[in-house]
Amino acid sequence: MNNSDKLKQVIEKAVENGFKEVSEVTLEDFFDLSTSYYVEATYALLFNHDFAKAYWGDVGVCMLFGEEASKDGCCVIYDAGKDCSTSSWKYHLQQAVLEEDPLSYYYSKLDNK
Repeated sequence: MNNSDKLKQVIEKAVENGFKEVSEVTLEDFFDLSTSYYVEATYALLFNHDFAKAYWGDVGVCMLFGEEASKDGCCVIYDAGKDCSTSSWKYHLQQAVLEEDPLSYYYSKLDNK
């Protein structure tokens, strides 16, 4: 699968979850962009906080393992006595930033691929 197909599926999931805006570029026009701007716009989109919130949701996850944290605070670093949970979108956005190919990271987490 090529990157355009991956990106389309990633955008579709975020839109289904409520994402509506891609700065000055409409979702319909996104794939008609020139190659150089397309790459820049793709990174701007993937690292956009509103896009990440729509894509990943806002449930609590453990910052150490990326697994969903339970409501009773199971994600605690016991030796430090600190809660290490964060919002899922923050955790996954941080992981995407660290990846060589952030789009593939997003795509690898699609529920329906």
